[in-house]
Amino acid sequence: MSQDGVTASLPGWFRDQISMIDELDDPLEPYINYLKECENSNVLIQLLEDVTRKFKDDQLYSNDIRYLKLWLHYIKFSNSPRKIFLYLHKKQIGSKLTLFYESFARYLESEGEIIHADELYQMAISNNSKPINRLLKSYTLFKNRHQQLNERSHLFSEPTQTAHIFVKNPNLEYPVRKLITNKNKKDELFDFNLDLIYRDNEEFCFEEILAISYNLYDYTENNPQKNKENQNPAFLQQKLQDNPELPLEPSEIRQVRHDILHNKTLIKPIAISSSPEQSPASSPFVENVDSSMEDQEPLTQPLIEKITLNPMSPDFHSELLKKLNPPLSHYSRISVYPKPLNKLSVLTSIFRADKNRMVLGNKNTMFQFGEKMYCITKLLGEGGYATVFLAESDLGELVAIKVQNPVSLWEFYVFKTIENRLASLNPNDKLVKSFVLCQSFQVYQDETYLIMDYLNQDTLLEVINVYRSLGKSGVDEQLVLFLTIELLTCIEFLHDIGIIHGDLKPDNCMVRFEKIADSKWSEFYDATGNNGWCKKGITLIDFGRSIDMTLFPNKGENVNFLCNWKVDEQDCPEMRNGEPWTYQADYFGLASIVHFLLFGKSITLRKDENGNYRINESFKRYWQVDLWNEFFFDLLNSTKVGTRVLPNNDILSKNKIKLCHWLTHHSQGLKKSISDLELIYRERSKKVFKR
Repeated sequence: MSQDGVTASLPGWFRDQISMIDELDDPLEPYINYLKECENSNVLIQLLEDVTRKFKDDQLYSNDIRYLKLWLHYIKFSNSPRKIFLYLHKKQIGSKLTLFYESFARYLESEGEIIHADELYQMAISNNSKPINRLLKSYTLFKNRHQQLNERSHLFSEPTQTAHIFVKNPNLEYPVRKLITNKNKKDELFDFNLDLIYRDNEEFCFEEILAISYNLYDYTENNPQKNKENQNPAFLQQKLQDNPELPLEPSEIRQVRHDILHNKTLIKPIAISSSPEQSPASSPFVENVDSSMEDQEPLTQPLIEKITLNPMSPDFHSELLKKLNPPLSHYSRISVYPKPLNKLSVLTSIFRADKNRMVLGNKNTMFQFGEKMYCITKLLGEGGYATVFLAESDLGELVAIKVQNPVSLWEFYVFKTIENRLASLNPNDKLVKSFVLCQSFQVYQDETYLIMDYLNQDTLLEVINVYRSLGKSGVDEQLVLFLTIELLTCIEFLHDIGIIHGDLKPDNCMVRFEKIADSKWSEFYDATGNNGWCKKGITLIDFGRSIDMTLFPNKGENVNFLCNWKVDEQDCPEMRNGEPWTYQADYFGLASIVHFLLFGKSITLRKDENGNYRINESFKRYWQVDLWNEFFFDLLNSTKVGTRVLPNNDILSKNKIKLCHWLTHHSQGLKKSISDLELIYRERSKKVFKR
């Protein structure tokens, strides 16, 4: 959104106060009051940029907790938090506030920079940041999480032991004795460990040995002899510039590190610590950036490198659909009518009085779409965006019709996209039946009618209700494992083709238990789908909140989303915390569904001592605890495991393989569990169609 567009969207009272900001006792107050109620993500980010930049040199606010919190909120939308933390340190913003050091230390800790985080806490204590009691408590908890800090000398402090090169060892390969004479002091006799200086016909300088002793130098044994050409820093500089992804030879890596130690840097470290005594290499406040950035003010360029969007905005969908080639109107099975229909309100009034009854013979429930006639007979469900009815065609075919008012074209596009990408699979592949299919799409000026296959079995929400009716709190673990594998398979496929479902929950997942002769269905689970198991699975429905990441450059790697709808416990933590998200929505949705099946209740989370999400419930001792622990940890902390890059399909495939392996060897009784459910569904189906 442009600056003018943002300004135009601001409320009048806020614009009035900003216009007279120089006359206010507290110029920050109008921003804080408005940001509390701001729901438009684009406006929110723009205002955060404006307010943080506006007061960055104002000493009145440098240690104002409200101003620091605005910066920390701004950091949530950035994929370069370090740059902003460094900038705050340079500007002394929050330098007296515990919250700054805690937030920066947590970030460093999440990046694995434990020593730097420890230094930061010590700096905060020396600066007497407020509140000091909370700081000391946070530091104690930090040290408890990382006991090794108490067991080793500090990385950047003066060595408390004799350096390795001066260790007295009678078994040296090259024993050399050296007498050091000091004026007015007692002479000292040292054994120099020449094994450290000469390795594989190469000589190491004292700076390199010191770096090795501090684990700053990743020395690899048996390095090849250095190529003379590769010793030239200019040659390595050119190689890195021409091929930034090309790996260097071990000797080249060592040369680069050697140059850095001797201040012949290819990548220039810039220390912005205000303390002149502090070495740049010994501070958490060091950022490796291109030398051309050395003198630039960080805020002269946008710090947020990702675009943040509201994925449910009609304007957002409209802009994406406009770019389709061919356009949506050229897709098969879509019919557009240049007139309104205005039938949804009539239909809901007919069925709302008794949602469970069948309605026959009412002319207001009859529809002619193309060459087919449909009679709507029952209300199947109502949501925030649409109403779904059961209908019967003039050929006796049962269908589900999803009616939306106002008009929405998006879900039809997602249906067609999935259908087109499924077309490349073998028609017998069980994935083909794992997604509900669209038969046709009728578009009027005021309403849309999405006609889909009718699935006559229950959602996973009803599966848990069946088990509750049998006196059980959750579904049998063996069946949960089977359903989890099916869900993982579906989500892995969607993410492979760039689709985020966006609304995974038990009532958007239908069981798919097709009829099959008992003789053709093996007693033992077959992960390949053979021996009848391709007839049993899951079908995903409701793609109204789905996102096609392939519509963005580089499959959306530079795009984040914020939601503007009312969130609940079925939404991922990022949504509930007002933070950017992408594929986390599906990872959490999947974890939430499985939790619901296992425990019969909604998922609730806590954070452990390392800041990782964990479920609150305890697994039963006879369950596959290790499998479930890994499953939930991976899905709830998807940016901290595996590649850490989303979509992180490695965690889906890894967990699926492990679950499949266990179930393949422990599936006795699974067939009976599914058969028992099928029997219950057949009885329910008879009641549904009872006239």
